[in-house]
Amino acid sequence: MKRTTIALAAFAAFAATATAQPSVTIYGKIDMGVQKSNGGTAALAGATTGGGPNAAFDEPHLTQGASSRLGFRGTEDLGGGLSANFNLEHRFLPNDGTLQAANFWQQSWVSLAGGFGELRLGRDFSPAFSIAASSDPFGYETVGQAGPLHTLMGIITSRWNNNLSYRTRSFAGLSGAVAIAPRGTAGQEHAVGANLRYQQGRLALGFGYDNSGHQTAAALGATETRSYLLSAIHDFGVVRPMFLYGKGTAYNAAGAEVQSRSNVQIGATAPLGGGDVKFVLAQRDNDTNDTRIRKLGLGYHYSLSKRTKAYADIGSASETRQTRRTALDLGLQHNF
Repeated sequence: MKRTTIALAAFAAFAATATAQPSVTIYGKIDMGVQKSNGGTAALAGATTGGGPNAAFDEPHLTQGASSRLGFRGTEDLGGGLSANFNLEHRFLPNDGTLQAANFWQQSWVSLAGGFGELRLGRDFSPAFSIAASSDPFGYETVGQAGPLHTLMGIITSRWNNNLSYRTRSFAGLSGAVAIAPRGTAGQEHAVGANLRYQQGRLALGFGYDNSGHQTAAALGATETRSYLLSAIHDFGVVRPMFLYGKGTAYNAAGAEVQSRSNVQIGATAPLGGGDVKFVLAQRDNDTNDTRIRKLGLGYHYSLSKRTKAYADIGSASETRQTRRTALDLGLQHNF
């Protein structure tokens, strides 16, 4: 009996130690395809320019419809309901294997999570970005996407350096986040932001506030930015429509407006024959210089498995004082 008790105690101690071991996951995405567009000059989210001697005609070329990436994320159970977490991610170009940006430029943060929510520190997404990205039916992929060009309006920054953020847990479908990133340049404001989400059943509503401060303002000749986003998504099963409205303004040190932009878009996804039909129509207005960019995207993404898909898309954009640009793509994507 005594030996049995000792053995059980040892087994329990071993089990407790085993469950406390940290867990690390390697994940990523590899995307490659062929893209062709006309010689239009309008800004077209997701389109790239082909190389070679006929680059002016944007000849067919290999490119990625979504940013290929390699990442590492992990968690460790600290006991008492607490856990330590991290995420490191970088992007690369699969056609030649080179880095798309600096190592782990996409995400590099550590966090402490528990019953109180989650506290993150490092380079991470801004609160408004998550509202914007979830409202693009293409998920910021392919020539069909609304993309940051529209959803972020060129004023909201997707990621912040030195980001200190807090995320709440969900309470009756409500959750939120706040973040601050100290200014890195004299004369610029701190970056601050917040979001609020409501998710109940098939309905999702979102609100985002963003003042990208030194992260964006300097590029706009400003010292401060203020942006707002409103989103609504409802899954009817046969179709999943989504709506996004954004308004962003940049101000100089004297408080004068130097940029004022807005974006309104509607989109939808619908299951069809083992894949999904995707559609988006977006319009970005710049009141400061009286310009407008309109984007139409349509595509079909077919699932070959849970992690692999083939896709075909068309995107077309018109812009004030520019010529219409239209692009087609055909590609293959694998997630792991």
